[in-house]
Amino acid sequence: LDAYRKHVEERAAQGLPPMPGTTPGPGLPGPSELLPLRPFDPGGRDGRPPVAVRFRGEAVQESTDLLRITHGAIERDRLLVLADSLEYHPVSGELLAEGRIRVEGPGLRMRCERLAMDWNTRSGEAWKLELELPPSWTLRADAVRFTDLKHWVFQQAALSPCPQDPPGWPALLASLTLDLDAWAT
Repeated sequence: LDAYRKHVEERAAQGLPPMPGTTPGPGLPGPSELLPLRPFDPGGRDGRPPVAVRFRGEAVQESTDLLRITHGAIERDRLLVLADSLEYHPVSGELLAEGRIRVEGPGLRMRCERLAMDWNTRSGEAWKLELELPPSWTLRADAVRFTDLKHWVFQQAALSPCPQDPPGWPALLASLTLDLDAWAT
């Protein structure tokens, strides 16, 4: 209370008008109704800092616990996901994307038809995907499980150094475990 009084006295000493009241005018929603609609995770839960989320799309439906985007994009933590259909749950960090999907981030370029991901842990699954690997390799697979976007376990994969579609020759693998920083088995 003393800090507030000091703040009010400082504003008066600077010739500034007093702060407006905290109650909204008639017919206006209060802060408790507006704050959950912010386009970012306010953080503070589990000691996490606030997380900025940027999004755009042809059609956007927004509520306190779900963000639905049609033919659009969502970006968070330097990771961009573009898709025909996106559902993002800001509280849990869960993302479900369907249709033509493109995922881009530092050291990552992937296209797929379905993606289920926990954005907080950067783990999840993708189906019918194509992953670009440096310098010019392409990995296509029916399904993949990934953790932290660096460790991948593919099922029914085809790996090729040929960037064209269809590739000149693929190495066909029943399964493949890949660490983007170090190794593949």
